[in-house]
Amino acid sequence: MVPAMDNSHTPGKAAYTWIGPAREQAVQRMFTEIAGFYDLNNSLLSFGLHHSWKRQAIAKIPTHQNTQALDLGAGTCDLAILLDRHLQCSSKIIAADLNVAMLRVGQQKLRTQKLTDRIACLQMNAEHLTFPDNSFDTVTAGFCIRNVGHLPQALKEISRVLKPG
Repeated sequence: MVPAMDNSHTPGKAAYTWIGPAREQAVQRMFTEIAGFYDLNNSLLSFGLHHSWKRQAIAKIPTHQNTQALDLGAGTCDLAILLDRHLQCSSKIIAADLNVAMLRVGQQKLRTQKLTDRIACLQMNAEHLTFPDNSFDTVTAGFCIRNVGHLPQALKEISRVLKPG
């Protein structure tokens, strides 16, 4: 039997409703725990559809020589790797993520595929990008947007670092 709740007890909010540092800390703990299994989990939970979603997103990005690209919330670098192929290996890509464990998995993929000369991994918070204004021709964010603590601030930062046009 489940005990009845009295009015003095307020149930906790679901993680997706948290904002700010509490959300950031919860997200960091989760991704640190699952980093080694993230790609498998993504495939299982999406029935493999995430591969198609990523390819469709990348296909919408114009291809130009020497494109400067930022993959924000890069995690294990899948989107950055697809972006490199799409841009025909002629660009420089920054794969940025707040979670070090996820970036380590991504860095291993980059080493295995010999992409470390074109894709650099940086630990960075989407809400506080350290790049100058107008630094990138394109910014991808994959599944990152759902996990930021302050979405308006992250979107403002993305807009700030994108070149006009």
